[in-house]
Amino acid sequence: MNEEALRSLARLTKAQRESFHEAERVNSLLLESRTAKELASINARELSADTYRKNPIYRLFLEHREAIPSLVWTSYKPLEPFLYEEAGTDPNNIAKTRSSVGYFKEEFPFPALIDKRDETVWMSLIPHEMNTMERHLKEVSGNVLVLGGGLLYFPLMAAMNPRVKSIRVIEIDQEILDIDRNILGITPLSEKISLEEGNAIELSRNTSSYDHVFADLWHMAEDGIPPYLALLENERENLGTKFHYWIEEEMIIYLRECVLVYLEEVADGLPAKEPEAYEDYEGQPVSEAIVHALRRMRIEEGVKDTKSLLRLLSRDSIRNLAKEIRPDWQD
Repeated sequence: MNEEALRSLARLTKAQRESFHEAERVNSLLLESRTAKELASINARELSADTYRKNPIYRLFLEHREAIPSLVWTSYKPLEPFLYEEAGTDPNNIAKTRSSVGYFKEEFPFPALIDKRDETVWMSLIPHEMNTMERHLKEVSGNVLVLGGGLLYFPLMAAMNPRVKSIRVIEIDQEILDIDRNILGITPLSEKISLEEGNAIELSRNTSSYDHVFADLWHMAEDGIPPYLALLENERENLGTKFHYWIEEEMIIYLRECVLVYLEEVADGLPAKEPEAYEDYEGQPVSEAIVHALRRMRIEEGVKDTKSLLRLLSRDSIRNLAKEIRPDWQD
């Protein structure tokens, strides 16, 4: 990297650190009722609860709440901020991320599945779920393969689309399968939907009979990286099928952060080692495994100046890079 590129990298990594700190501040204020001043400090937006109450699948759950005893009903309290859309990139600085925080003036109830191991919410039907799946729902048609059952929000919404012919759902967790069968029992939308137990990664290796694949096998970006990278391998072998990934933009942001961390290490004089020196180990953090893979790929060799640096960090470049990243746990 020339001096100009090093200065640009320093500005980008500074912006990245500022984004980390801002995200921590925002997260510290989420999920408790706040004052108007606190809401303004995190640029929280007032949302219309009626918009989400009118959602047909939300209404289905509400009308049949007694028929799905495995779910509990909790709520967002008035003036309680929450994330309502996928994180995005600041258009003026590719290293900065922005969060969309919203709140309702009145209480908003929603169904949730509680993880009995730690009493946290495992799955739920909330505005974030509805909003982050909307663009994928607009695109699907024909025969659709859904990887991960969840609470069946995506399959049920897709089944309402007349352009969608069939929906096959793959789920490996027996508890979720039982809940999903229960849900299918309360709606005629189940005519288009088939539910199957199995390994989603394995069963998506050949998708020639499907027009679209929608994957939702993760809770957040970090735990989504391993299956996302594996599914990109499957996507590359099935070019006739359109693959969709829930919160993909957040995973691309996560990978870009790993790239910046690695390039900063190189700029700081990372000792030259053979790629074999960067071995992975059991229990290794996902981010470290990604950085090790980047070292083995020697991505810094393509960065000569600011232009090539920004090109490497672009959305399409990161996505293409992800197709080549192979941590040891992916083999």
